[in-house]
Amino acid sequence: MLRTSLRNCILLASCLAISACFKVKSEPEFALFNEQKIALEAYMEPGVLTTTLTVIIEKEVVIDAAEKAFYTGGEPETFASSWRGKPVRVILSAVNKPFSSYMKVDIYIDGQFVDTVVIA
Repeated sequence: MLRTSLRNCILLASCLAISACFKVKSEPEFALFNEQKIALEAYMEPGVLTTTLTVIIEKEVVIDAAEKAFYTGGEPETFASSWRGKPVRVILSAVNKPFSSYMKVDIYIDGQFVDTVVIA
């Protein structure tokens, strides 16, 4: 009995550790900001207690923030930072449809909407 419980605990811990290693990444997006083409990327890395959202603009990490564990929606989450001296605001929203679900990342630079990056 004790042996089975211990084996189940080890199996659960192993599954959690393995699942914490997978990143869910967006495809690189290209958008115009001040008439300049910029590259945007975002990914989420699930952990045991939190999920980390990372947003990259022109190969520079702009947002690297831990989010609530297993974020599935509700109110959108807002993150703030700066890029090349300009304020950046990122709004993370979960989109749940009957046959698909994904994370939507709206990126604003200097108060201007730049693009939406999808993490599927």
